[in-house]
Amino acid sequence: MRLTGASGQVLDIEVPVNVNGQITDLNLSFIVSQLEVDPDTHVLSRNNSNTLCVDSAFAKANNAISPNPATNFFTIQTTLQVSFIKVHDLQGRFITQYAVQNDALTFPVPANSGLYVLSIHAGNAVYHKRLVVN
Repeated sequence: MRLTGASGQVLDIEVPVNVNGQITDLNLSFIVSQLEVDPDTHVLSRNNSNTLCVDSAFAKANNAISPNPATNFFTIQTTLQVSFIKVHDLQGRFITQYAVQNDALTFPVPANSGLYVLSIHAGNAVYHKRLVVN
């Protein structure tokens, strides 16, 4: 896995998994802003779902969120067929959900300023992207 810090620090780690339900604690000298997992080589769980904030998979497909930071609205630029978007705060609380209608991908920002995680549902895939609201 690759951990990226808020100030650009990068740490590549390998976490051995020996038992089901294993929890791994890491002492880091920076705040993690991104976690990347290569799905072709890393298996987090076969039978459970995991929620990860992974910006790079979305960006590699030439997709973007703008403006970011946003004040009133944000737009998703993508070639993906997005069906809906869920918004959660950093504590994992559900904030709102946006349905995509007529391929319109411009949405109002959440009411409070802060950092949010967008879960962008497109086909059978879910992309997670950070959104900063001023």
